[in-house]
Amino acid sequence: MAVELHTVSDSTGETAQRLVQALEAQFPDQEFREVRHPRVETAADLQLAVDRMRGRPAVVVYTLVEPGLRDTMRTLCRRAKLHYCDLLGHPIAAVAKVSGQAARMEPGARPPLNDAYFKRMSAIEFAVKHDDGIAGGLDEADVVLDAQRLSEIREERIRWMRGDRKYASLVEIFEELDYASQVHRRLGCPVLEVSELSIEEISHRIIGLVEQRR
Repeated sequence: MAVELHTVSDSTGETAQRLVQALEAQFPDQEFREVRHPRVETAADLQLAVDRMRGRPAVVVYTLVEPGLRDTMRTLCRRAKLHYCDLLGHPIAAVAKVSGQAARMEPGARPPLNDAYFKRMSAIEFAVKHDDGIAGGLDEADVVLDAQRLSEIREERIRWMRGDRKYASLVEIFEELDYASQVHRRLGCPVLEVSELSIEEISHRIIGLVEQRR
């Protein structure tokens, strides 16, 4: 049975779509059907979307900025006995409470194009280009993944692309890491073991290393 993943948004729905893709990756043996409901602006639009899901094996993920629409969507989902996830409601409320500032409540609002934004985009582009080391760039990298996590990433890639399983074997990876260790020693760069660390802990340790080397 295919599970329907419905995304409802008052904008393009890109945020909800990214979550849906992450969900699908966690259930590789499950069949999914994606249904998008972008640019919803009224309660009537929400009702039409919910009517399409009613009585079906559906999960709905929605990104609605306007509080009234969020309340309406929650009520409609409960009446239709649908499983739902509000991606923006609780985070907006939490940030507003901590910061003491009101949210813009503007559908489709983009983050400011400041230096931090461009640095983040540059980091993403670098990671995509050098994710398997074939394109070089090791001397420019700030972080290199440990063996087990790299194997998991490659296994997932093989599953989708049906590639050579040798690519994800730990033996192959350890051989690559032995070579990487030689490069590390030659360059004198620090190495972090991050297998059991959270993203926050990794970030703190990297920041600490950078500050020590200044």
